[in-house]
Amino acid sequence: MKKIILFLSTLIAYNCSAPEKVYPVKGAVYEIKPDSMKITIAHDTIPNLMMPMTMPFDLVDLKEIKGLSIGDSVHFEFVLADT
Repeated sequence: MKKIILFLSTLIAYNCSAPEKVYPVKGAVYEIKPDSMKITIAHDTIPNLMMPMTMPFDLVDLKEIKGLSIGDSVHFEFVLADT
């Protein structure tokens, strides 16, 4: 299994007054949907945020997933913001 560093930024509405918070995340690629600009990742626990789960993430640019395959290990930053 090849390891690839993936820098994805996703924004989730949380609280209008909450400052942006960045969490480092490790996981594995579960599904890739370039036509809908989504990637699904089975991620480990994100300390102080959520338990392990499999969830979709929006892609900003398809270049972010170039060379990725199902099962690849990824590391990325999860950005929690008010917008």
